[in-house]
Amino acid sequence: MQTDCDGVLVDSETLNNRVLVEFVAEFGLTLELEEAIMLFKGGKIAEVFIIFKCII
Repeated sequence: MQTDCDGVLVDSETLNNRVLVEFVAEFGLTLELEEAIMLFKGGKIAEVFIIFKCII
């Protein structure tokens, strides 16, 4: 079984950003998928949460 943790086998970044868009919507924040990809591509999820913690 192969796993993909860095997007090499599968482009998981788009999927991760889709989930992020849905997640922040639960807090009343509007974020388009294209914006999320532009802002967070290549970033670490911990950094993303720090940013949203400051906003919320």
